[in-house]
Amino acid sequence: MTQAIKKFAVIRTDQQEVAVILTSWLEDDKKVFWRPEKDIEYKDALLNELEVGDDWEHLRCDKILKYCDTYVDAIAFSKLGKIDELSDAADSDKVKSSRSDRNKKSNLGKNNGKTSKSVINAKESKKQGNPVVTIGDKSTNVDISSDSEDDDDEIGGKRGNNDDDSFAPAPKKFKTLLSGTDSPSTSTGKNVELSPPENVEPSDPEIEPITDNDNLVLDDILRKFTVDGEVKTERMMGALFVALKQTNKQMTQIGLKVGALETKVKSSLAMQPTHSFSPSTMTMSQHFPIKNLDDMNKIEQKLEMDGTFTTDVVNFMQSKGGETYHELIHAIMAAVMSDEVAKQYSFKGQGGSNIRFNETYLMTCVVDFKEPLH
Repeated sequence: MTQAIKKFAVIRTDQQEVAVILTSWLEDDKKVFWRPEKDIEYKDALLNELEVGDDWEHLRCDKILKYCDTYVDAIAFSKLGKIDELSDAADSDKVKSSRSDRNKKSNLGKNNGKTSKSVINAKESKKQGNPVVTIGDKSTNVDISSDSEDDDDEIGGKRGNNDDDSFAPAPKKFKTLLSGTDSPSTSTGKNVELSPPENVEPSDPEIEPITDNDNLVLDDILRKFTVDGEVKTERMMGALFVALKQTNKQMTQIGLKVGALETKVKSSLAMQPTHSFSPSTMTMSQHFPIKNLDDMNKIEQKLEMDGTFTTDVVNFMQSKGGETYHELIHAIMAAVMSDEVAKQYSFKGQGGSNIRFNETYLMTCVVDFKEPLH
């Protein structure tokens, strides 16, 4: 049985960018792919499975990292930092070797032959309640300020004003593990230490304890923003600031939706009709349905003399309910008199010997309320 072709592919371009594309955008040799022109929303093109157009860009594909069935799976994989998970050992060894050579050259040029080493102090970070990163021999606090927002375009890759993150070389969303301080930001390439705020105990309920998984995420973040052995601090802080802004925007939208829903529920409850029934309403069963004209005369006399009884009869009638006035009247008449008594009446006395029902006190009770009870 032929295996179904997966719709999405996570690729690495010849510019070493990670991209999510449709498999239908790949050429047969898998070395070239097509990308929509810049005025097309990239995410919409993926979700709508847009076909290749005549004016699309023609780009080189360095490697296909993974095929996925869904857009969500493809995006998730592209953000997990699995660029280095190559399909064969030869490619993996080549990349490791080239990275090692680049690091050696960079360190020799800057330190006159002395090799510097980046150390992530994970144990210390667990004690402090926040990750602490030390690069080189010195440490410098970093402030997450709005000035880093200028790096947003750089983080977004080469798509210009395209806000979609499917084609970004670095993730825009990752778990908040770093705490800002009041110290000034460092420039690119300087030593960095990320430390918790002062006077905050690790037991503070607002601060979650750092787990091994958190440290793995932190390692992955640092790796993505490390070039030739140096952490690009400003770019990393810019990406973090953008992620925090997006999270804050989402929380604001959720708050607005919850507030609107709460208002709608309160309004709906306020519109529900409320009816009060006196305890004597339960005794109406001894008076109704009326089975003969003598009982009808007794009810008429009681309605004429007793205002409380009249109120109880009105509430009893209203409790019968009905979606329309026709249903309401039908339910009331069936509850207050038998068929034998009803045959003796017509609304205006039509039929000669029929009694006029519109002149009775019972009819007054029927029209004493205006809305059907739903």
